[in-house]
Amino acid sequence: MQMSTFEKNVFLCVTDKVKRMNRRQKALLKILIDQEEYLTVSFLARKLFVSERTIHNDLNIIESYLNENHLVLKKVPKKGIRIDASLTNKKNLLSKISNKDETVDELSTQIRRKKIYSTLLMQKEETSLNKLSEEYMVSKTSIVQDLELIEKEAVKDHLKLVRNHKGTYIEGDERTIRHALSKQANEYIDLELEGEKAEVGITHLEMNTYYRLKNIFGIDDLSAIERIIADAQKIMGYTIWAIQLMSFLMQIW
Repeated sequence: MQMSTFEKNVFLCVTDKVKRMNRRQKALLKILIDQEEYLTVSFLARKLFVSERTIHNDLNIIESYLNENHLVLKKVPKKGIRIDASLTNKKNLLSKISNKDETVDELSTQIRRKKIYSTLLMQKEETSLNKLSEEYMVSKTSIVQDLELIEKEAVKDHLKLVRNHKGTYIEGDERTIRHALSKQANEYIDLELEGEKAEVGITHLEMNTYYRLKNIFGIDDLSAIERIIADAQKIMGYTIWAIQLMSFLMQIW
C-alpha cells in the first residue's frame, strides 16, 4: 500500500523529531505505539523503572512531536494514555525507532537488578521467576539473566542466592543482609542520579541545587536558562556561581 503525500510528509517530519529523543523516550514511544488500549502513567513508570514525574516530562516531549506532525496523544482521566493515529502512521513511526535500540536502556536494567536484589534481601519468603517476571514486566529470560548477576553480587556480599524447586531467596545472617541492603540503597541512589544527569545533560550546578530548580522550572526551561548563563559568562568573563544563580532565578520566578 503506497503512502499518500500527506503521510510521507508526516513520516519525514517524525523521523527528524525521533532522532532528537533519548533512548528512554524512544522506548516510551514504542510502548505507546505497540498498544491500542490506554496505559496509565504509573504502569509506564514501572515498565521503564523511572518516576512518574519523569514519565510526565517524557510524555510532554512526545506529545509535542506528535502534535506538530498531526498525530494525537490522547489522555483520558482515570483511564490512561494512548496514541490516536492511523495504523499506517503508527507503522511509519515505529519503523523509525531503531530495532537495534534496547526498549529499556542499560541504566534501567541496572536499576531493575538493584530493585530485585533489594527485594530478595528484604523478604523472608521465597519468590519465583513467574512473580518476578510479572512484577517487573520483563521476560523470564531477562529475570534469569538478572539472577545470574545478582548471584555473583551476593557472593561478594558474603551471601548466597538459593534457587531450587521451592523458589528463589537470599541466605545469610541478619547483619550481613542489612549491610548488603544498605550498600544496594546507596548504589541505587547513585544510579538514579546518573539517570538524572543523562536526562538533563552536563550541568555546572550541584545536583541538590539542580533538583530544587528542576522542580520549579522544569528540565527544558532549566536547560535553556543554563545556556543563557553560559553565554553571559563568556561575554562578562567571570563565573556565576550556583548560589548567585539560585538567588537570581528565585527573584524572577
